[in-house]
Amino acid sequence: MEDLRVEEENRYIEEIRQSYARFGYIIAISPLLIYFDSFFPSKMGRLNTTFILFTIYALSHYFFIRRYPQRALIPRKILTIVIDIAATTFFIYTLDRYGFIFHVLYVWIIMGNGLRFGPYYLFFSMLLCVGAILAIYILNPFWKARAYIVVYMIATSIVVPLFALILMRRLREKNMELAKLLRLVERQSRIDSLTGIPNRLSFELELERYMKRRIPFALLFIDIDGFKAVNDNFGHDIGDEVLKEVAQRLDDSIEKGDFLARLGGDEFVVMSRGGEKIVRKLAEDICRRLSEPYGENAEIDYLSASIGISYFPKDTEDEFMLKRYADIAMYAVKQDGRNGYKEYCHCWKGRERKLSDKYRRNGDSNTKSRPSGSG
Repeated sequence: MEDLRVEEENRYIEEIRQSYARFGYIIAISPLLIYFDSFFPSKMGRLNTTFILFTIYALSHYFFIRRYPQRALIPRKILTIVIDIAATTFFIYTLDRYGFIFHVLYVWIIMGNGLRFGPYYLFFSMLLCVGAILAIYILNPFWKARAYIVVYMIATSIVVPLFALILMRRLREKNMELAKLLRLVERQSRIDSLTGIPNRLSFELELERYMKRRIPFALLFIDIDGFKAVNDNFGHDIGDEVLKEVAQRLDDSIEKGDFLARLGGDEFVVMSRGGEKIVRKLAEDICRRLSEPYGENAEIDYLSASIGISYFPKDTEDEFMLKRYADIAMYAVKQDGRNGYKEYCHCWKGRERKLSDKYRRNGDSNTKSRPSGSG
């Protein structure tokens, strides 16, 4: 659906651009008509009338697509093609040999419609142009006596647009391949390669988006207790498998609309839009799930989770402080024996630094580990 919406928006932009090009065509013709006045005084009345009517149509078409961008899409494009070709044909027919300079507008009309609106409009424009040139050849004695020029106009009206279409299609295919590659690279830069869930970069971007839109949410910092022992006792390959299982259990725990990411190592984060009761229930569920045994034989049965929680905008509206408060609450859980959760309390303000410093000084050797996989 998103791709279709973008495609329709691009088509609308191309239609607006074509209107601008048509205005340029009108501006370019104006001095030519003044110049031709001395050569064709008897025909200038018809030429000026056609020019004025074409200008009125161009303005009406522009304001119509501005006012009603999704109305009568196909009919208005077909009508525009017909009027563009009819006006050009009239100038070529009326001005005889001087009309040849307007032949380039045939090519512009065909290429413009083909490149902007697709191959069906290109072939429709091409068919009309060839028909118009043949009509000029049949009805105008000047052009009937110069069949070689008519053949040249028909050939260029077919070959040049087709060549341009083939070239543009190849370029478009290359651009689409490049766009897909860029989207893949962007996605990989935001996904943790080990667990397949969003990484720290995704978390920072999502956090910024939530706070800019002032979406109330709870921030849960989750640290796996005892994970270093898994790497020490079973090796890093088993440790990686455990981290994958942790990520899966967390993903199974959160509600639809919640955001989960791995910050690195054994640290994860959840952003939940639920109320405080829902967030507490979520934290309890996470603690329960992550303390269940791991491994094929359930031999890893000593892991647990320490969770610190802060709320936006209840606790703070500052991004740095929101993360710090969740961090401090997690340290408090560590100090109280791990395997649990705490919500940040502003009553800790006097001992925040002491609490975090004490935790870091102790080193919590049971939880620190190398950052398995990419963060």
